[in-house]
Amino acid sequence: VGFLSIITSFILIMIESTVIEIFFNFIALQFINDLDNLAFKLGTEGIMGGNIQKGCNNVSDTSYFTVSHFRRKLPLVVIFLSVLGLWTWIYVLQQNGRFVTETIEVQMSDEINPALAVFSGLYERTSRPLKEHGRFHYYDRKSGKAFFGYCTKIEAWTFTYSETSDPCEDYTAVSEATSTYEIIDTAF
Repeated sequence: VGFLSIITSFILIMIESTVIEIFFNFIALQFINDLDNLAFKLGTEGIMGGNIQKGCNNVSDTSYFTVSHFRRKLPLVVIFLSVLGLWTWIYVLQQNGRFVTETIEVQMSDEINPALAVFSGLYERTSRPLKEHGRFHYYDRKSGKAFFGYCTKIEAWTFTYSETSDPCEDYTAVSEATSTYEIIDTAF
């Protein structure tokens, strides 16, 4: 049960995108883990019948031989190193852009600013995330100057088509405040 809980915890941490979702999943996981303790307690009290009470008492009275200190810790070290290795591998994949969109198609409306319609088209992400913002930029295939980038000062994605490469300077459009790494999860 313990090893299964570790695997389940690892999967829950990897698939959720916000801390609150991880928190709720851990509450549900803890509830499920406590169900077996509750069933055992009810069995020990005799609420589930005499045969189950005898079985629970036999399990409670059972003793077992413990292995040496080193051999007892070795499986924990192996599990720890395995989980650490998986997290490291996933981190490297994230840094290489494995889990974010490579190309986005943008259709600019000319109702607000007619000049923006020129920048409609495909935008490709940079090969590495920028160190100062920790996010990828998406550059226009045609001009190479227009781009979408994340600005940490305002915590939002911005659209810029000037000579600057800083998404916090001289931007034309800005998304709602967000902390997402995936640009398609935002709206401009």
